[in-house]
Amino acid sequence: MKIVFPLDVEGLDESTINNLMSIGNSISKIKESSLNIFFVLSCVGVVVNIFHLFILTRKSMVNNSIHVMMIGISVCDLLLMSLGVYGHFDFLLRNNDECSPPQSYVYKLFEFWRKALQDHSRRVSAWYGVMMALMRLLIVKFVLNPKFDILSKPLFSYIFMSVAFIVSSGMTLYFWVCFEYITMEIWNPPKQCTGFPPNFSMPRYKSSLEDISLIKHRADLLIFVFIDGFFKIIPAIMFPIITFLLIKQLRAANSKRRQISQRNGSENSNATDQTTKLVTLMAVTFIAAELPNGTIYIIQVVMSDYAAIVKIGFGLIDILAIFVALNATIHCLICLTVSSHYRKTVKDVFKCCRKNSITKIEPTVPGKSFTMVKQKAME
Repeated sequence: MKIVFPLDVEGLDESTINNLMSIGNSISKIKESSLNIFFVLSCVGVVVNIFHLFILTRKSMVNNSIHVMMIGISVCDLLLMSLGVYGHFDFLLRNNDECSPPQSYVYKLFEFWRKALQDHSRRVSAWYGVMMALMRLLIVKFVLNPKFDILSKPLFSYIFMSVAFIVSSGMTLYFWVCFEYITMEIWNPPKQCTGFPPNFSMPRYKSSLEDISLIKHRADLLIFVFIDGFFKIIPAIMFPIITFLLIKQLRAANSKRRQISQRNGSENSNATDQTTKLVTLMAVTFIAAELPNGTIYIIQVVMSDYAAIVKIGFGLIDILAIFVALNATIHCLICLTVSSHYRKTVKDVFKCCRKNSITKIEPTVPGKSFTMVKQKAME
C-alpha cells in the first residue's frame, strides 16, 4: 500500500517532491509492520496494567502521593492500551472490499471520540508523570520542612490529578469539537454487488481531522494544534531537568534523609533511593514516548501548507506509537525491578492467595483430616 499525496506541493521542486514520495512510501511500509507490533504490545499492556493497577490499589500501597500518582498513570495506560486493542481488532474485522458500504455516521462518530479519549489519556498520563517527578524532587529537597509534608500525602495527589484531568478534558473537548464530518460523496453499490435493495445508497463521511486541507485555513485550530504539540514537548523537556535536579539534590541530602527516616521510622535511606530510581526510570520512558510526537505536531503546523509533509507526520506518529505502548507496559516492570515495597506487596498478595487456597477445607466432610494435616505442613 502506498501513500497517495495531494497535489498541493507548490513551492517544492521536483527533486524534493520525489524524495518526499519515496520517504512517504517507505514510512507506509514500516507503518504496516509497526501497527502489528503495537497491537501485540497493547495486548500485553492491557494484561500487565490490570495486574499493575491491582497491586497499586492494595492498602499497603495507597499510603503516599507517589503511589497514588502511579495509580492515575496506570489507569490512563490501561485505557490507552484497551482502546488501541479495540481499534486494531476493528480494523482487522472491517471488510474493505468494493461491495462493503461505507461506515455510518454513528460509527464514524464513535471512532472520532475513541481517538479523542486516547489523546486525552495520553496527555493526562504524561502530566501525572511530570508531577510525580516534581513531587519527588520537592519531598527530597524539603525533607525537614513540615510545610511540605502535604506533598507526601495521598490527598495532594488526588487534588492535582483532578485538576489536571479537568484541564486536559477541556483541551480535548475544545480541540475535537471543532472538527466535523462532511459528506464527501454518495456511495452506490457496484453492479456486480448483490444483496442490496433497489436504488440503495449511503453517504460517505470524512472527518476534517483526516484531511489537513480542511483545517489548514482555520487559524484557531492550527494555533491549538501547535500549543497541544508544545504541551506534549514540555513534559519531555521537564523530565530530564527534574531528574537531574533530583539526583543532585539526593546526593546533597543524605544526612537529611537519614534524619527524616529516624524521625518517621517508616522509610529508610535505601527506600528513598529506590523511590528516586523508580521516578527516574519512568521519566526516561516518558521522554521516549512524548518528545518525538510533540515535535511532529509542531512541524505539521509549521508545514501545514504541504499536505505531503503532514501525511508523512501522521505516518511517523503511527510508527512511534510503539514507544507509547512500551511506555505504558514497562512501568510495572520498573516497579518490580526497583521498588522493594512493590515486590513485597506482590509477594503478600500471592502468599495470601496461596494460603486461602490451601486452608479452604470443608471440616464436615469425612476423610479430610489427613489432607488438612498435610496441607498445614506444606505452609
